[in-house]
Amino acid sequence: MVEILHLKPHYPHSTQPHYTLFSPSIKLPLLRLRMVAAVPRKQKRVRCEFEVHGNGAPFNDNSKPSLVNRQKALEAAMNDINSSFGKGSVTRLGSAGGAIVETFPSGCLTLDLALGGGLPKGRIIEIFGPESSGKTTLALHAIAEVQKLGGNAMLVDAEHAFDPAYSKTLGVDIENLIVCQPDNGEMALE
Repeated sequence: MVEILHLKPHYPHSTQPHYTLFSPSIKLPLLRLRMVAAVPRKQKRVRCEFEVHGNGAPFNDNSKPSLVNRQKALEAAMNDINSSFGKGSVTRLGSAGGAIVETFPSGCLTLDLALGGGLPKGRIIEIFGPESSGKTTLALHAIAEVQKLGGNAMLVDAEHAFDPAYSKTLGVDIENLIVCQPDNGEMALE
């Protein structure tokens, strides 16, 4: 399968071009980076073809020369970013060797499956969305699951929507729940 990707140059605050990689199929920027080996500035739009390998194998020497050059330019750009911002600032996801993070159930099986096992343990989890979208209910279900496993949980309720009776019906041990109701979200993070 061949996907046509577009590199669009722009010049933010310097004379060196920065490029944004677009995929027409999803119509969103995929990658924004500064290229070391770049196209001449006079070109307004660059059209590139990348062969998508089903097994994710890198391009080899038998690939088309233009693809090899683009691959080398991408590697050079990634090396430049890593040297500027520190090793690991940008990396290929397949070579990153993902971190193993313990999880706990959210109280919603489909969400746990979508998240790869549940919510991450030992992390601050922010749930946001419009009014009446289920944020508090989801948080209370997750708190109940943590408490069932013998853990401690803290609810930071910036909306002042906490209802102890409703929490109890969802399985929350309200006697051991730590609740913080700051005036706003910024105060909670302090």
